[in-house]
Amino acid sequence: MRKLLTGILLAAAFTTASAEDAVNGSDIAANLASGMSVQEAYAAASAACGGGCDADIMAQMQAAGVSVADAMTAAASVAFASGADVNAVMAAALSVEGVSQADAVAAVSSAATTNGVSLSSVISAASAAGVPSIVAVQGASASGADAATVTAAALAAGVSPDVASAGIASAAATAAGNPNAPGQNGTAPGLAGNTPGQNGTAPGQTTNPTPIVLPTVPTPPPAISPANRG
Repeated sequence: MRKLLTGILLAAAFTTASAEDAVNGSDIAANLASGMSVQEAYAAASAACGGGCDADIMAQMQAAGVSVADAMTAAASVAFASGADVNAVMAAALSVEGVSQADAVAAVSSAATTNGVSLSSVISAASAAGVPSIVAVQGASASGADAATVTAAALAAGVSPDVASAGIASAAATAAGNPNAPGQNGTAPGLAGNTPGQNGTAPGQTTNPTPIVLPTVPTPPPAISPANRG
């Protein structure tokens, strides 16, 4: 029986030349160019090397122009289709170097949705692996699931309503390009250390306050000596 793929589990290079030749022989770039989906190309490459060469497949996927997020989602989808446990897939995704926890959860969430795996189990698996609840919800929301679905899944996974709402808001803010979204840089929502819309000065002001203009006092006329009075 073919070895089950459990996600991007291997971070080391190939241990045998035959495994490398098998992956190279699957010609990932050519398969993608011919119209094969990322998941299909990943599955073909994994089958060619017996399911134990995820690291090299990832490298070749990136060389072919596939994003890390899409490659991770494909790997997770192949794993789920092969019957892998959600906890194993989540642990594997979280182990990928250079990928944030939220992005790892998003990839697994996306794959879970297309493979009939509940989103609540993904959030639970992320929490069990040490991912903060707000980040787990953020990742689930970033996968494209609607807010109602994510909220229901979060509550089913034991996440409080407030944290669930904050996680969904964080995903929306991050998608909109706000680096200060909750859970990102530790600041309050939409703030950059100052009052919203300000740069450390009073509302509506820049760093240079409006100068104060003092009223001009008129100069009194010169005094007339008694000798010159009429």
